[in-house]
Amino acid sequence: MSFWDDFKDLFKTKEQLEEERTQAISDALKKEEQVTTQLKQLEELYNSTLEKEPNINELFPSDSGLKTIEYTPKTDEEITQLAADTFKGKYDEKKNDVTSSSLEKENSLLTKASEKEAQKETELGNLKSERDSAYEKTKNNAVKNGLSRSSIMDTQLEGVDSSYKAEADSVKNAYETELDSIANQIEILLSERESALEALDLQYAGDVKNKIDSLTKERDKLTKEYAEYNQKVLEKQKDYAVEREKQINDYLEEKAEQAKIKAEYEKEFGYSGEKKENYEQRFKIASDFYNSLSPDIAVDALKASPTMKYYLGIYYDTLLDNLNNRKIGQKKYF
Repeated sequence: MSFWDDFKDLFKTKEQLEEERTQAISDALKKEEQVTTQLKQLEELYNSTLEKEPNINELFPSDSGLKTIEYTPKTDEEITQLAADTFKGKYDEKKNDVTSSSLEKENSLLTKASEKEAQKETELGNLKSERDSAYEKTKNNAVKNGLSRSSIMDTQLEGVDSSYKAEADSVKNAYETELDSIANQIEILLSERESALEALDLQYAGDVKNKIDSLTKERDKLTKEYAEYNQKVLEKQKDYAVEREKQINDYLEEKAEQAKIKAEYEKEFGYSGEKKENYEQRFKIASDFYNSLSPDIAVDALKASPTMKYYLGIYYDTLLDNLNNRKIGQKKYF
C-alpha cells in the first residue's frame, strides 16, 4: 500500500474502512478457489500413494453369520388331509379287492341260478313231451282196442297227467330248493362283503387317527425346537451386535489415539518422505498466492479460508507466521 493510499484512508470512516476490508477479503477468497483446486489435486495425488483404509464393515461384519430357521407348521386340517392321503390308496385297493372278489362270487352264483332255471325249463319241456307222447300212445291204443269212448281211456289219460304233474312238481321243487340255497349263499356273501368293507373302514380310520397323532406330535415338537433355536440365535445376534459395537469403538479410539500421537509427532518434528514433499508443494502454492495479496489483507484472508488449514496441515501455522511477519515488516508512514 502506498503513502497516498494510507493518506486517503485517514479521511474515511471506520465503517467505510471495514466495508472495504471485508470486500477485499471476499475478493481474495474468490481468487483462492484456483489455489484450492491445485491443493486438492496434490491431496488426491498424495492419497493415491497411501494404503487404503480398511472398511469398518469388512473388519467387523454386521452379519454374525447366525441365521434363524423359517418353519411354518402344518395346520390341523393339513395334517388330517395328509394322514388320510397316506392310507387312502392302500385301503381303496383293499376294498376294491374285497368288492371285486365278492362280485365275482355273486356273479358265479347268479350264473348258476340262471343255468338251473334253464335246466328246469329243459326238464319240464322234456316231461311235457313225454306226457304228450304218452297221451298220443294211450289214445291210439284205445282206438285200436275199440276203447276210445270208454272210461278206461279216460282213466289211463288221467294217470298220464298225474304222473306228469308229479314229476313236474318234483323238478320245480328241486329247482326252488337249489334257488333258495343260491339266494341264501348270495345273502351271506353280501353280508360278508359289507362286514369286510366296514372292517376296512375301521382299520383305515384307526390308521389315520394314529398318523394324525404322530404328525401332530412331530409338528408340536419341531415348532418348539425351532422356536427355542431361533430365540437363542436372536440372543446371540444381539450379543454379537453389542460386542461388534464395542470392538468398533475400541478400534476407532485406538485409531484416533494413534492419529493424535502421529499429529503431535509431526507437529514437533515435521512431515517426512512423500508426505513432506507433497505438503511443501502445497505450501509453496499457497504461499505464492497469499504473498501476492496486500500484507494487511493476506493474514485475515488466510484465517477466513474454510479449507487452507485442512490442505496445509502443520504448514498452515508456518504460512500464517510468515504473513504476520510480512504485515509487521511493511513500511509505515505514520
